[in-house]
Amino acid sequence: GYNAVPEVYIDVPRRTIPTADVNITTEVLGYEAHGLENGDGVVYRANGGTAIAGLIDGTTYYVNTVDADYFKLYDTQPHAVAGG
Repeated sequence: GYNAVPEVYIDVPRRTIPTADVNITTEVLGYEAHGLENGDGVVYRANGGTAIAGLIDGTTYYVNTVDADYFKLYDTQPHAVAGG
């Protein structure tokens, strides 16, 4: 289990997305009315716990929006903008 809840840290405005809102199967993260746009950078933080599989603590990932409440993370901005 997790020692602490991993989180996705979004710098401006600052937000934390708890593990419960991360669907590992579909690789979709949920945050109501996130306001993010394709290509926006976010920093993943494991918050002292075990990192979510496939994500590296302290790494910047890039957003591809699914809709107003959900998004996916990609390793590069071009991948995020292209959706894969």
